[in-house]
Amino acid sequence: MIMIHPDGRRVYRFYSWEVHLVTALDYLYTDIPIYDYLKRLDADGENVAEYSTIWYYF
Repeated sequence: MIMIHPDGRRVYRFYSWEVHLVTALDYLYTDIPIYDYLKRLDADGENVAEYSTIWYYF
């Protein structure tokens, strides 16, 4: 992880397996905030209480 946006989105940097062998580009990925994910689960009919431990994810 390289940064966290104010709304909770996390930005990750990934490298391909050959980064130590040749010049390879990195890959940036931005996830969604946990709160937005829980709202989507609720809208899909999931029991959000079952996901209470997600807040301790690092």
